[in-house]
Amino acid sequence: MSAVVEFICARNGLDRLNLLGWSWGTAIMAGYTQDHLARVNKLTLFAPLWLIKGTPTIGDPSGKLGAWRGVTREEARQRWLRGVPEDAQAALIPNGVFDAFWQAAQATDPQGAAMNPPVLRAPNGVVFDAGRYWMKDAPTWDPRASNVRC
Repeated sequence: MSAVVEFICARNGLDRLNLLGWSWGTAIMAGYTQDHLARVNKLTLFAPLWLIKGTPTIGDPSGKLGAWRGVTREEARQRWLRGVPEDAQAALIPNGVFDAFWQAAQATDPQGAAMNPPVLRAPNGVVFDAGRYWMKDAPTWDPRASNVRC
């Protein structure tokens, strides 16, 4: 992350960037921000991680992991809705939003889109890191740190 921020700042004559982290990206962006506060103007965390107890919902880090796992459209949709009361699900995601996400995701991965059934190939580094840090109460950043305000 440091190399990316330094490249973007140098190329554009900037001192600070706004950062956005989604899901596992929240661990990356928050950890970077905690260690490089002078380079971050604003930090937004969307769907941040929580400490994980038991088997993670996206894979088991104790087994042998390949480079990626295939996520079907329905599995992705169910993950978006996990923990949401059934009577609130329809109002949570406006019509067409999930379909637009799935189409955009499939466009980035023609190999996964060509599989039967079509999948989004998701990197397993997330599963590995979840087992290494988040399941052991050793997150990659501390939301209580005084220099990070979310």
